[in-house]
Amino acid sequence: TIVAGILAGLLAALPTTFPGGQLPNIIDKFVSCLAVLAVIKLVQGRVSNYVTCAVVGAIGTLISGAVFLLSALFIVGLPAPFTALYVTVVLPAAVLNTIAMVILYPLVLFSKSTVEKATSKAS
Repeated sequence: TIVAGILAGLLAALPTTFPGGQLPNIIDKFVSCLAVLAVIKLVQGRVSNYVTCAVVGAIGTLISGAVFLLSALFIVGLPAPFTALYVTVVLPAAVLNTIAMVILYPLVLFSKSTVEKATSKAS
């Protein structure tokens, strides 16, 4: 999980257009991957996988956005107040990511099932 978070941070840092956003991207992904893992461990088995998926999408985005903005604030400064950026960028992204997770999760399950059926027939 830690390696995946660091790699995700490095990949996100490459194309960033946020001034000085490379290091905040790496910090954000590292912290977010650990937070998302903790959320998964907390809710997994207690609620359906669909609910887990939606919760992880929402909380992961909220944490990621907060960590990115806070680290950018302390490292390079922000072009606007933290609250304004959080409300206008992070909250809408969290809503959209949650919707995307709810839509994509069943599609991923369907694709996985289709591939498993095809590979079992081929054997």
